[in-house]
Parts: sequence; structure tokens; C-alpha cells
Amino acid sequence: MSGILLFLAIAAPWHILAGLRNPDHGNPVGTIPTPGHVHGFLYFYFINEHVLRFLGKRYPHDYNKQPFWVFWLGQLVWLFPWSLYFPAVLRRAWRNRRLAWADVRYDASNTLHFLDARSTAYEAASIAARVRFRARTGLLLSLYAAFILLFFAISTNQEYYTWPAYFPLLILTAGSLGAIEEAPEAGRWINAKSKWITGAHAVFAVMGVAVAALLVGGLWTSRHLPYVSDIGTLVAHRGVGDYSLATSSFFDLTGQSFAALRLPAALAAVTLLVGPLVAWTLRKRGHSFESTVSVAFTAAVFLIAAHIAFVRFEPMLSSRAIATTVNRLASPGDELVLYGDQSYGSSVIFYTHRQALLVNGRASSMIWGSYYPDAPHIFLEDSDLVSRWGTGPRKFLFVAGDYHDHVESLLNGRLYKLQVLSDKTLYTDRPL
Repeated sequence: MSGILLFLAIAAPWHILAGLRNPDHGNPVGTIPTPGHVHGFLYFYFINEHVLRFLGKRYPHDYNKQPFWVFWLGQLVWLFPWSLYFPAVLRRAWRNRRLAWADVRYDASNTLHFLDARSTAYEAASIAARVRFRARTGLLLSLYAAFILLFFAISTNQEYYTWPAYFPLLILTAGSLGAIEEAPEAGRWINAKSKWITGAHAVFAVMGVAVAALLVGGLWTSRHLPYVSDIGTLVAHRGVGDYSLATSSFFDLTGQSFAALRLPAALAAVTLLVGPLVAWTLRKRGHSFESTVSVAFTAAVFLIAAHIAFVRFEPMLSSRAIATTVNRLASPGDELVLYGDQSYGSSVIFYTHRQALLVNGRASSMIWGSYYPDAPHIFLEDSDLVSRWGTGPRKFLFVAGDYHDHVESLLNGRLYKLQVLSDKTLYTDRPL
């Protein structure tokens, strides 16, 4: 109860004030807002963004629900390579379930169980307290992770919605691995030489070799190609999962795109080829601690390679270079125009520090706020763009890839191309 009261004391004042400052306007009916008739903050935030999103009825419907197998497979991928130990962790938890539940109970693991001739009552009480704390911490972490995973398995979801569950899962995995490493080799215990552990290392080694071979194949395909700084010009745009997955762009890679990824791909290939094999060898030779450290080191180096690759994707993921061009060419009175939802060019707005006009911008992220009576007059239609184009202050028009053909036909012969970055284009309405 004290935790709930503390949570309300921290969170409730802001939400209450936000609701009072942003009430309903007009006579909103249903979920879809219209000009002058829109629900306030409390409905938008609690009903639309929580209840209706959970039920798959949120407006606008710019999201989806992953298939059951994709959702759960995604959790294993994001937690790899530590997810390879999950079978051993679950096996150990099932075998020890009665003992663990007894330790959770308040009257279990009492001091008398730990008394012997070599310890004092204080030492026995301290051991009992640690046992109870460990058991209850494990239960709390398990419930925390399970609630998040099951909630988003039922709700509309993306695989990365469950990232808050990964920290408790990794703590539980680390604790179980520590206990397994210390378990005696005799008896019913899962120990460091158990097939559950050695099997995980064998799978990791096989997968490492397979992925390393794929990376080497990509490097070989692009061996004669020059380095290309804009990787967005080399990807395939296959649209796997309609780009609703965090890893959708991974499937857009082509052999040619490895020309921009030689360093991270080579680093990842060497890491995945050597690291898992070293860990497996150390495990078979009885060097358990060194084996686990090798897995951790392999994961760390792979993340470094992934970060280097992520930076190479900046032209696709960010429009900072286009913003730099606008800042260099634009005068204070010029206008910045974005075609489509503001999320397509949010980094242009951020790096130019300019308020943008949005053409057909009531698509997703801005739709609710755009219908408030005091919303700024920045939302335009195609007809507004056509009538304003070439008149008044100079205009810089940012267009994302999906709208290129439409804008070209809409403003045919009146566009002056300034810059192309991946699938994004910057135009102006008159010669420089």
C-alpha cells in the first residue's frame, strides 16, 4: 500500500493538471477527432493510448499485433546469447520449485535450520534472512518479467515493448548460472558439466559459425565495390512486416550494402567464429568461469560491431544532413515544409530549430492535437501547397520516399532539387 501511495503522490499531480489544462472541446463523439470536437488529455491518454491500444481499437490504427510465434521468438533473439541458457535455468527452477517456495514463506528457513555447533545464533539468523531475501527477490523478478511478457503477448505489441522485462530475466539467469557453476557434480543437481549447459555452448558455437559464414559471404559479394557512405541507396526496401518490427530493416540488406558495412561485418564475423568455439572448448575442459566470461566478451564485442553498423545507417535513420543544408541556405524568413507526418522528418525540425508546415500531416502522431481550437495553423492540404508554392518566402520542402512520385506530379516542373539522402529529398520552390 505504501508503494501505491508513493506512486500516486509522484505521478497523479502532473496527470491531473494535464487533464485540467486540456479538457474536451466541442462535442466529441466516439474515438475519431474532428475539427473543434476532440476528447481531452484524460480520454486520449488513458482510454485511447492504453485501453483501446490494448484491445487493438486505438485511433489512428498505425500499429499492429505480431503473430504469436514472432513475438516469442523475438524475445529469444533480443536476449541472445543468454537465452541459450533458458532451458537449463527453467529446468533448475522446476526441480527446486518446492524448496524455493518454502524459502519464500515467512516462517520457512527459520534460524533453527541453520544452527550447528560451529555457528552462533546471530550467524544462523543472518543466513536465514539471506535465504528468504534471495527467494523473495527471485519471486518478485519472476512476477515482474512474466507480467510484462504476458501483457504484451495478449495486447497489440512490438517485440521491443518487452525490454523492461529483460533486466529481471538476465538477473535471474545470472543467479541460476552462478548456482549451477557451484553445484556438486554428483546427485540430481544441474551442474557446470551438465548437458543442459554444454548443449547451450554447442548450439552457440554452431550458430556462431553459421552467422560468420553469412557475413563472410556478404563481404565476398561486395569485395570489388567502392565504399558508399549512404547505405540507403543500396538496400532493397523489401518491407518485411511492413517495417513494424525493430529488425525489419535488417532484411533490406543486399550484397552491395556490405560495401558500407565491411568493418562491422568483419568484426562480427571474427567474433562469432572465435568466441563461441573458445567458450565451448573451455567448458568441455572444465574451465566454467572462463567459459561464461568468453560468452560475455563475445556478446560485448558483437554489440560494438552492431553499434558501428548502426552509425553507418545514419543517412537512413536521421535527416541531420538535410537539416544542415537548410541551415546553410535558408534565411530567417524562409519556410520549412514537411510532406506527411512530422515523424518522417522530425530530425529536420530538431536540427533546424524551425517550426515546420505539415502537408497532409494529420496522419498519425499529430492528429489529436491538430484538432484543438488553439492548435497552430501549420496543417496544410495539397491544394494549400500548390497555391503557396513559388510565392511569398522561399520554401524548403522535405519529402520522404513514399511521397516522391505524388509530390513530383503535384508540383510538376516547379520543383528544384537540392539534396537526396537515402530515400529522402529536399526541394525548394525557386532557383538559388
